Amino acid sequence: MKRKNNEGNYGNMTNEELDMELWRKLDNHELGNGVSRFLTDGEYVNSLEGWLEKFEKHDLLVINNAALNDVVTWQRIYKHLGLAVPSDKDIEEMLTKTNANYQALQALKYKEANTEPYEAAGWLMKKLREHYAPYDKRLWKLLDVSPWW
Repeated sequence: MKRKNNEGNYGNMTNEELDMELWRKLDNHELGNGVSRFLTDGEYVNSLEGWLEKFEKHDLLVINNAALNDVVTWQRIYKHLGLAVPSDKDIEEMLTKTNANYQALQALKYKEANTEPYEAAGWLMKKLREHYAPYDKRLWKLLDVSPWW
């Protein structure tokens, strides 16, 4: 199935063609033949080190995307911002509504584009995990946390 992309960057590409394009970007990036925002955006530790030059560590709240559906995460966010913490029930309701809206919008987007969400091939995911591993280790050390995922 061909991909659709309103920005034209990767429009009309099959999943296999997109896998190869992303692998090419990864290979060039690691060889120093150009920087790809596709990759550097995921090297969070580099950005966070810059923020820590301006702010104290306790002033920043770093959240793992996988934890955004957890009530406890949202309690931490509200507390960090100095806001009144809603009840667990209110947070759960917010998350349920937000996720339902997101799923509906995603389904509509893909239906209108007559395509499906892109899912990288296993071999490419393995290469990406290998690429990000040293950045992740630096990030965990900087945050003084152990990966729980």
